[in-house]
Formats: sequence, structure tokens, C-alpha cells
Amino acid sequence: MMERKIGQIAMGVVIMIVMAQIPPRVYEGWAPYLYIFCIILLVAVDAFGAISKGAQRWLDLGIVRFQPSEIAKIAVPLMVARFINRDVCPPSLKNTGIALVLIFLPTLLVAAQPDLGTSILIALSGLFVLFLSGLSWRLIGIAVVLVAAFIPILWFFLMHDYQRQRVMMLLDPGNRPAGRRLSHYSV
Repeated sequence: MMERKIGQIAMGVVIMIVMAQIPPRVYEGWAPYLYIFCIILLVAVDAFGAISKGAQRWLDLGIVRFQPSEIAKIAVPLMVARFINRDVCPPSLKNTGIALVLIFLPTLLVAAQPDLGTSILIALSGLFVLFLSGLSWRLIGIAVVLVAAFIPILWFFLMHDYQRQRVMMLLDPGNRPAGRRLSHYSV
């Protein structure tokens, strides 16, 4: 088990070193293809995905099983950055709206699996790029108010019971049922 983990870490380091040698313009060129590929895979998960522990998140290709949502963590910020970079910053209201669609299309596909944690990470990765593009504080304030207004809808109508329990355990660790552990992976 330990040898396998060390091998995976070594492979990850090698991949990081290789990827760091690729010029940013290459990533910019790949962004639309990676994004479209990601959307196709996320839709394929819904149609053909393997169900594990009550969630349909995995694509089983025989020799390898993987989560397309992991690709979205890279594809979404790359695509948003490419889209915003083609115009002047800060982006116009229209371009901000298009960027939000680019962010929330894969976010909603992942949330439907259901994978709330990963969908939040995908949304935040795209929103962070949008924030760094120089949005006005007024727009950011409006977005914060809208998100705050959406939280009760999310909590009462969109989240599953186990997701609400995990959030409550995260917010109040002392009020955990006996024997129940909460790792940062399960939030």
C-alpha cells in the first residue's frame, strides 16, 4: 500500500514538472477543447456512470475508473480565464454573465451526481478567476447578497439529509453522534 502511494506521488511530481514546462498560451489553446470534453464526460456520467455508495460519479473504462469532475477542476478556471482574456478587463456585464454560465454548467452537472463538495470547488475555482479579472465591488456585493439569499433554498430544497448532517458536523464538531468521524474528504 505504501509503495503504491509513493509511486502515485512520484508520478504526480513528474506530471507537475512536465506541465510546468508548457507555455501558458498552449493551455489557453487547449481550454475550449478540455472544457467541451469535460462537459461531455459529465453528461456521460449521468448516462453510463458507475454507481458507488449511492452516487453516480465515476466512469468505468475497464482498465481505469475516474471521476470526470476532477477534469472540471482544471477545465473551468482555464476556460473562464481564456474567455475573459479575449476582452478588456474588467469584463462587461454581458461577459460576466457568459462566464457565470461557463462556471455553473459543469457545477450543476457535478452537483446532480450528487457531489456537493466538488461542485463547490469547481464553482469557486471559476469564480476566483472572475474575481481576479477586476469585477467592480458593486457587482461582487450584489453576488454576495444573491448567494446569501440562495442559501436557504439550497439548505431546505436542494441538499440531501447526509449533506446537511456533514455541514452541521463541520460547524459544530462537539455535537457529533458517538463513533461518527468527519474527515475533510467527506465534507
